Amino acid sequence: MTARIAADLRRKKAEEKAGVVITMSCIEVALEQLEQTFSDQKPASRQLAKIRHWLEAVWKLLKADGKPLSAALLRRVDDEVEAMDAARAAVIGPCTTVPAWAAWLVSLDALLSDIRALWPEARKNAPWRYLCQTWDTWTRGFLVASKDSDTAEEKGFALFLRIIETTEVGYDIAA
Repeated sequence: MTARIAADLRRKKAEEKAGVVITMSCIEVALEQLEQTFSDQKPASRQLAKIRHWLEAVWKLLKADGKPLSAALLRRVDDEVEAMDAARAAVIGPCTTVPAWAAWLVSLDALLSDIRALWPEARKNAPWRYLCQTWDTWTRGFLVASKDSDTAEEKGFALFLRIIETTEVGYDIAA
């Protein structure tokens, strides 16, 4: 019985980690696109460099246990990232405008904040706190630039809700 409990605990931890990897993968893709777009703008590049620094520190923490995700969980990550992208497309469309980007960033900010608030591994490590702070700063700046921050926040929150309703991201961590 004890071995079974230990196996269940290991499986639960792996599933939690997979849920985090899903969100972090979307953050990574968004950051890469933002870095390309703002590469010639110094203030933006500096903030994105801070985000990159903390994102890399968080990836190191995620890999620190030395246990890779199983093939089944990696397939789940791929499927859930695809589902998140479909939800994004359905709620805000392509990220080709400042308001669309602002909404996407708001939803990613909410997902990142959920990880920080609900996942014990994120609560106890400073890189998570700093990643959340730098991402939030970037998101707030983007909202100001969108000229209609209320609409962007509403769409971003609607997207956040759709993601947690239609994928296994978010609530798995709190289970």
